[in-house]
This record gives sequence, C-alpha cells and structure tokens, in this order.
Amino acid sequence: MLFNAVFARRAPDVNNMRMLSMLKYEAEVGRKNMTLEGIIHAFLRPFFEKLTRRGPGWRSYGALVGTANSSPSWGTKMMTETYDGVALHLIKIMGEIMPEAAEEDLFWAYHFLSGAYTFSLAQTGRADALSKGICVSTAMRAIESRMAPLFAEGIAAVCRDKRRADMSNWDEDDKPQSLAETLPASRSKIGKQK
Repeated sequence: MLFNAVFARRAPDVNNMRMLSMLKYEAEVGRKNMTLEGIIHAFLRPFFEKLTRRGPGWRSYGALVGTANSSPSWGTKMMTETYDGVALHLIKIMGEIMPEAAEEDLFWAYHFLSGAYTFSLAQTGRADALSKGICVSTAMRAIESRMAPLFAEGIAAVCRDKRRADMSNWDEDDKPQSLAETLPASRSKIGKQK
C-alpha cells in the first residue's frame, strides 16, 4: 500500500528529529529545569519546521498524518506502529515534570495535543474559512508559536491542578435535539450576519 511506503520513508526521519529535539532541550536546560512548554515545543517543532522549509512533499505527508490520526481503521495501527515510541517518551517526560499527575491524565493530555497537532498538519483550510483569512492553515510558524503555550497551560490545569469541567448536570441519556438547545441564547447568535 502506498500509504505504508510513505510512512516507512518519512516517519523514521520525523521520529529521529523529535527525539533529538527533546534530548537537546533536556541537555540545554537540565532534566530538573524542563518545563511543559519547553518539552512540548521541542516535540512539535521538528515536524513544523519540515513543513515550513521542505516543500510540498512534506506538506503532503503532514496531511497524510492528519488523516491517519483521525482514522479508526488503518490509521490507529499505522500511528501505533510508527509514532508510539516517541509519544511515550514525551508522556514519560511530562510525568517527570508533573509527578503529581495521574497516568490517565497524562495519556488524555497527549491525546488532545496529538489531535490538535495532527489536525494542524492536515492543513485543511478550516481556520482560513472560519477566520475569513485572518488565520491561514498552512502558516506553521503561527501555529507552532501558539500551540506549545496553549497546551502547556491546559495540560497543567488538568494534570497538575486536577481541574475538571463541571459535569454535574451531565446525563448520558440526555442527548440535545439541536445545537441551539445546547448554547445559551447569547452564544447561539455567534456567526450570524446582520
């Protein structure tokens, strides 16, 4: 299968770059001085740099990774075989930075980070359309500069501070009939043109 061949060719390069980037960050600041933002940035940066500097082949591979990470059929197997080693290393380092974090929270944190990361790699144009061109989904530097601080704060809130959304009114059987029923009246007007 063509997808497998592309993954086999590109993934080792991505994995090596990510590991080297994380190890370089650790060597520069020392293991005890690592921060969530620093290690997340070290993890994210190599692939974003490839997409920025290496042309359409790498951009196409980024889109393929985005598709694979959201596909429960062939994608789960491909992502597991290809990227679990580096992902588990990042999760381990996050756990060392936040020793009070529950293992479950660390895996959820990676799940959310990976989802946003690979959606960004897919360069779908969604941000372009939603923002009417203010944001551009191929602007990897703009994405990279925001993603590490955003996720560092969010991961710390969940893993270190144990913050959770108020789920007291959640009922598994209580399915809303429409989106309008789930939004307050003021929020349901967002996006409506006058």
